[in-house]
Amino acid sequence: MVYESWLNDVNIFAFQLPPSRDVADTLGITVDVWEPVEDVSETKAQGRKAVPVPFVPAWPLESYAQWLKDTYGVDILDNYPCIDIQGNQVPVEDPQGLGEGMVFVCRALFIEKYRDLLERIIDDFLVPVKPDGVQIDEIHLFAPSVDWNMSDQTMEDFRSYLRDKYPEDELKNRFGIDDIDTFNYREYLSSNSMDSVFDDPNIDRRDEFRLFLYLSAREEVKGLIDYMRAKLGDVAVSGNTYSLWPEMLVFTGLLDFFAFENSFVTTVPRLVDWSGESFRFFGLYELGGVVSGGMGRIVPLPDLFDLKELSDRDDRSYYRLFVSEAFAMGENVLLPFDALTEGGGRYTIDEEILRPYTEFIREYLSLIRSGRRVKEIGVLYDWERSFRIGADGNYRYLFVTTALQEGQWQSGTILCGDGEIVESVPVIDDIIEYKAVVIPYGYSLEMSSCGEGVVQEYRNRGGSVIEVGENDTVDDILSMIDSLGLERIVDTGGERDVGVVLYRLGGDEMMMVLVNYDYDWNGKDFIEKRGIDINLRLPSDVVDVRNICTATPADSACLRRDFSLQGGILSFEFPDLEVLGIVRLNYGDG
Repeated sequence: MVYESWLNDVNIFAFQLPPSRDVADTLGITVDVWEPVEDVSETKAQGRKAVPVPFVPAWPLESYAQWLKDTYGVDILDNYPCIDIQGNQVPVEDPQGLGEGMVFVCRALFIEKYRDLLERIIDDFLVPVKPDGVQIDEIHLFAPSVDWNMSDQTMEDFRSYLRDKYPEDELKNRFGIDDIDTFNYREYLSSNSMDSVFDDPNIDRRDEFRLFLYLSAREEVKGLIDYMRAKLGDVAVSGNTYSLWPEMLVFTGLLDFFAFENSFVTTVPRLVDWSGESFRFFGLYELGGVVSGGMGRIVPLPDLFDLKELSDRDDRSYYRLFVSEAFAMGENVLLPFDALTEGGGRYTIDEEILRPYTEFIREYLSLIRSGRRVKEIGVLYDWERSFRIGADGNYRYLFVTTALQEGQWQSGTILCGDGEIVESVPVIDDIIEYKAVVIPYGYSLEMSSCGEGVVQEYRNRGGSVIEVGENDTVDDILSMIDSLGLERIVDTGGERDVGVVLYRLGGDEMMMVLVNYDYDWNGKDFIEKRGIDINLRLPSDVVDVRNICTATPADSACLRRDFSLQGGILSFEFPDLEVLGIVRLNYGDG
């Protein structure tokens, strides 16, 4: 498709509002993305399409009620409310403090009107612009909270879904449904004093309801994408998948690229506080790469809470870590300009601080994408198990990849899908070369189809399998790996604040990317690492090294460094690492 070349470009996106033409040119901004739909007409009028590539608008699928009423005369609050388990209307909420009620509409009642509205938005705002790509923000709200989708229409649709999918004996034996024609899931939950679908003791029934909602939503999203392409032509489509929650993987197969929105500011409490450790996101990028089929398909999206934290602190330095992680994993980056924060404030990055980074990205990102990432430890991501566990299952996976990142093990993801919704089903050849396989807590071998299948076969062939316990810490995981007597590829002398990603490039070349996570929150700056001693265990087919060089955003020219080579171990010093740096090495094969 035509847009493939655009997707494969080095794209530095603008978030919320396009910067001035001068700033856009100097920072290399190629696309204006994720702008609220109500501002698109003003953007067109101001000629901001002059930013080098047409912008990628978005619209809020959570639907701010007043804007829809003023623009299209549709009052969704009175006519299409969500219904909870007790049969009551779900009240209006304002979770982001923007002074507007966020209305979660009943999908089953509103979807026809919603589709009509979105088609009118496409006709009114997107067709005149003819963008290269479109971002569907809040994509999951096509199927919002399971506890709020309890309308009579939803109950009827669920009955039809079950009736078409399962025979009577399975409905009875597996789901406890004696008569599908009279079964009403809301009445069952309410009559048994349950406040949530997750209180249902029949886990299969609970998860089937969730799956029904998301599969229905996927069909609606697919129809919307088909309509967009019919109107806009060869357009790339993105969606906000948050931290790749398991239910988000229902949509990823429809998307050409996607955003993940997650908290990256260490002072923001996490959904799961694993021993106080702060997450690092190499594992999330890795999962996204496996899901999307390659690099250059993921854009990290800062959340409003992070931007508020940085804005309140007047912190213009920390955002460089957000940019550096994306670069290290071969992905595009997103820069906020006059971006909304929680509570309605604004935040803009410091272009002077970021300019060396955007120039560095434009110089080296294509080189990273030409390479193949080195992987030595596999981490299981079991979609079906994670879907049952919910968002917590995702964080259990991320906890393991964070531990490996701190230990500087090069990790890869073993994505175990169901073969239908998430198509990936690994075979032994996909994992046999890993030095070890780690199974996150809750993904135990006996509970996982991949665990009982390909991972067990891996173990039977002599592979080492580590199962993480509920209370295991980062240190516990690293100790379990160390106890196997494995030799890591990269060693920086125990410098756990430095993340390392290693690539083999085409020809006789390797590349290493280093990211410094050591941040002084009081001083609002990174604690520079000086003289990092690095030992690199070379692949067995590399018997000689011609030269190595290092570069940072402060000095993007790759400068040659002294090194020693003994017993297949390459040793050298990385001189100064503020946030981001690379090492390039050329080798011979004989």
